[in-house]
Amino acid sequence: MVIIQEEKLGIFPSKFDSIKKEVVDSAKDDWKRKEVDDAKKRAIYNSRNYDDFKQLVAGCTLKPIGKNEFNAPAKRKLMNRHVAQGSNLVNRSQASSDNPAPPRSGGAIGESISDKIKTLPDFEKHFRRSNGALGQWKFMAQLDPARFEKIFRPEIDGQLLSEMFVCLHAGIEEEEQGLETDPQAVLERLHGLVTLPSAEFALNFMMEADRKTCRQILKAFEDADKNMMQEISKILEL
Repeated sequence: MVIIQEEKLGIFPSKFDSIKKEVVDSAKDDWKRKEVDDAKKRAIYNSRNYDDFKQLVAGCTLKPIGKNEFNAPAKRKLMNRHVAQGSNLVNRSQASSDNPAPPRSGGAIGESISDKIKTLPDFEKHFRRSNGALGQWKFMAQLDPARFEKIFRPEIDGQLLSEMFVCLHAGIEEEEQGLETDPQAVLERLHGLVTLPSAEFALNFMMEADRKTCRQILKAFEDADKNMMQEISKILEL
């Protein structure tokens, strides 16, 4: 029988900094390998060409920017006080243009408000200030679907898209309550959203609840534009 001689354990290390760093680096490598692998599997089905595939994979480890962080000022303080003062003036000027005065209490959202909706942050601000889904629908009814492509750039968040589906469904409830609703207006806005290039990525991750909401909208307005309804159904795979 062969006897294997065991080596004696050397001097026990007194510091574990190098070992800790090695463990952290290994955990980070494992996490990155998994994220890249998952991104490649998703990109195979979602990318239209190889450039899209590379971009989806390359950005899989980036930290998402929250809605509140997107327009937030830089956290780093400027050391030059003259530059800092100029920056504060620019920020105040930008804030006054991005945050117009709210409408007077009791007043409906009119053309003066809808004309100010030029960017996605403008839309989100007024959309979330509206009173419930029905108030959001009345706000969206003021917007021309032809302007959607300009407003909803660069990309619509999946959560916001889901909330817009709910507010369009509120147009159906408004009609059921005996209030006046133009079926074509609801359908045009639903069609305008689902055909946007900026909504293409979010539509790939639609929940079943969102599909159910869209089915109910189409079912309620069966007498509306058939071609538009068929295009919506094809895009959403209803």
